[in-house]
Amino acid sequence: MKIAPPPSKGARVLIVEDEAIAAESVAGKLQKHGYTVLDIVDNAPQAITYAGSAQPDIILMDIVLKGEQDGISAAEAIYREWRIPVVYMTAFADVPTVERAKNTYPFGYVVKPFRVSELIAVMEIAMQQHRKIAKLEALGAERSDLLSLMVHEFRNPLSTILMAAEMLELKGDQWSAEERATRLQRITSAAQTLSHLIQDVVIAARAEASNFQPELTNFNIVHFCGDYAQELQSRWGNSVRIQYVPLLQCAPMVRLDSQWLAYILNAYLNTVIKFCITKAIANVMIKFALTLSPTELQIKINPEGVFLPELDQPTTNDSFIRSASNASSRMDNYSATLGVVIAHRLVTAQNGIVTVEHFPHQGTTIAIHLPLSTTSKKERS
Repeated sequence: MKIAPPPSKGARVLIVEDEAIAAESVAGKLQKHGYTVLDIVDNAPQAITYAGSAQPDIILMDIVLKGEQDGISAAEAIYREWRIPVVYMTAFADVPTVERAKNTYPFGYVVKPFRVSELIAVMEIAMQQHRKIAKLEALGAERSDLLSLMVHEFRNPLSTILMAAEMLELKGDQWSAEERATRLQRITSAAQTLSHLIQDVVIAARAEASNFQPELTNFNIVHFCGDYAQELQSRWGNSVRIQYVPLLQCAPMVRLDSQWLAYILNAYLNTVIKFCITKAIANVMIKFALTLSPTELQIKINPEGVFLPELDQPTTNDSFIRSASNASSRMDNYSATLGVVIAHRLVTAQNGIVTVEHFPHQGTTIAIHLPLSTTSKKERS
């Protein structure tokens, strides 16, 4: 006896069938096996409209339907528009029909009469294949957006170098020594930016590798973040004021990748500082708060009274990159957008999360949550 695989819990099904009795029979059997049957329709236009509005998880499609349009053309339109998987169920198994159905890239094909176990098996395989394809398509879109983001980030410093070099060649002999030094400094600064971007690209490429893992070491997080806050204050001088606040609920030793943590802090804090400088927000106070518990490290970054709507983040990684790519056009002069995207990946690679919230009068708060690896009592003491 064939045993049907367990159904995808609560999977939502649309049945497109012009024989009412057969449709009701299939619907009843699927409901007994845990599926949710959204509706039964008997023609192609109605199927296309319902698919767009209800977005079912899968569609069971008869080929012969009422009206001029058949199930094959309906399935083709539905998948092209909404990427909803379709399984054909039909009495027609002749070669021309099968070949025409194959050209619409169906996710399954069952010939009437069929057992419910056979139908469920085809449906489950179809939904699994669809999830895999959707993941691959999302990954392709994500990589495309990341590449566009990289191109955008490289364009500005390259343009600065090329324009400054061209001006030196055309008018360099007419400039004073001070003006030549200023132009050369711009080239040097742009070259340094390119160097940092190349490092970002290398890290992004490593992050794509399946074996990309943190190198965990034990270190004192209070000293680590305190030293970083001092270095950051020294780097930016009077442009900002860094207020470092460590709040401990346990001993300060943690087990993390210190290089990853330094990159994450650098990306978010420098983006905040560059925003404030570009917007001519003078002497802003940036709260850099560290909260440590036995299970989690939480770092909050809050430019007091300053709002950064550009840093709003969707929850999925691919849409975050797409959002960051769009935001880069609004953050040209101060954004470390590529760095923030990579930092976000480093956080999620450690099963952490980043949240961005906006509070009246207080401004934007970026919260980085990193779970802590298990360490022995001796290491934690």
